[in-house]
Amino acid sequence: MMENIIQRGGAKLVIGLGISGFSAVCYLKQQSYSVRVFDTRLQPPKLADFEKQFPDIPLQLQQLQEDFLVDVDEVILSPGLSLHDPNLRKIHDRDIPIIGDIELFCRHHSASRIAITGSNGKSTVTEWIGYVLRNTGHRVAVLGNIGVPVLEWLCNPTDVDWVVLELSSFQLETTDSLQAKIAVLLNVTEDHLDRYPTMQDYWRAKQRVFLQAELGIVCREDPLTRPLLHSPAESLSFGLGPADMQDWGVLKRAQGDFFARGIVPLVPVDSLKLQGRHNQLNALAVMATVAAAGIAIEKALPEIVNFSGLKHRCQPIAKLDDILWIDDSKGTNVGATQAALRGLARPGQHHVIWIAGGVGKGADFSPLGLVAADRVKVALLIGEDREEIAHVMSKHNVPFLYCDSMKEAVLKAHFLATFGDTVLLSPACASFDMFKDYKHRGESFAHEIKALKQLFITQHA
Repeated sequence: MMENIIQRGGAKLVIGLGISGFSAVCYLKQQSYSVRVFDTRLQPPKLADFEKQFPDIPLQLQQLQEDFLVDVDEVILSPGLSLHDPNLRKIHDRDIPIIGDIELFCRHHSASRIAITGSNGKSTVTEWIGYVLRNTGHRVAVLGNIGVPVLEWLCNPTDVDWVVLELSSFQLETTDSLQAKIAVLLNVTEDHLDRYPTMQDYWRAKQRVFLQAELGIVCREDPLTRPLLHSPAESLSFGLGPADMQDWGVLKRAQGDFFARGIVPLVPVDSLKLQGRHNQLNALAVMATVAAAGIAIEKALPEIVNFSGLKHRCQPIAKLDDILWIDDSKGTNVGATQAALRGLARPGQHHVIWIAGGVGKGADFSPLGLVAADRVKVALLIGEDREEIAHVMSKHNVPFLYCDSMKEAVLKAHFLATFGDTVLLSPACASFDMFKDYKHRGESFAHEIKALKQLFITQHA
């Protein structure tokens, strides 16, 4: 039986057959578009599912042929592939529009959107906002760069009051119709310079979160978060010092530090379950966002302070002989690791044994030198770019050792740690030289700690 593929306009070419690309194929077919698929890889991750579910959809692998572009009126590009990839030259030459899955979602779904981006903390803040909204009686979908792909959800949507989107710079650069009710830019630190020609290009991509936004929420402590390119209708700010009347900050009182809106103290800073200066900033971003979404702050605060965080993001794993083991495997860039080190130790207290390294993505590791010199007892370095981190450590007289596996790093940390120390996995790098992804890296860390714990119990039995 011939399938009905009578479409509006020309064919849609989906590039990239990973999770987001496969969800784009499913959605476009559901909407009766003519679809073609291309991937630069010979064995893309979703190839078997694609061939089973869509045997009649044309597919090309590795090399994009000119005839495959005939009648294509739009390309849906997976975020894993750069707009500057040589495989896209034929598309650029034909002036075929290139969009991403977020753009397609925004065109076809009209629910109120909260968009969150930043170099660090965006997953935590996205989940945190979703948690508070759900627990205060709102219907919420948390989508985007975290959890369920937007188009997979759109194939079977539910009624929601808010869609909360975590957005990477890769997703933002192919999105023109975001139009968020609330757009949050947490921070901008050096990242993905293996993909962007300059830091300014990366910053410009992050600034796209403010495209036609009604309200922008920015960090006073990071000038790069200010909406300079795409100014929203209104803006609010958050930071760890005193704030103007409608902004969010911290007030010092005789009883301690308090989160505050303007001059009104709200709740003690030390009431948060999540530790560290970076999580105090994240909490303020959440307060600003949920209040802007119409939730009375008095109702939201119990949920905000009760949030216990995400796996692999400064997550305590174990405490053995008063030595704390923390998994920050999601710390995949320099800024994230700086925040983790600063949040877990004060300057001059060299109580951190730090496991770091992996694929550096062209990053400059030099900012880690001073923060490590003030806090790190020894750095245990793994992965492809460990020598680059070692070079920075040696310039700042931070002791370091090379390790060839996570098991070796955990065992060395165990032997080097003393009473009151913290062992921190915060790689400042991507994971794909040694692991499937940052989750696999964190799970490997936890597995080795579990084995160590069993040995510890046996020795003390």
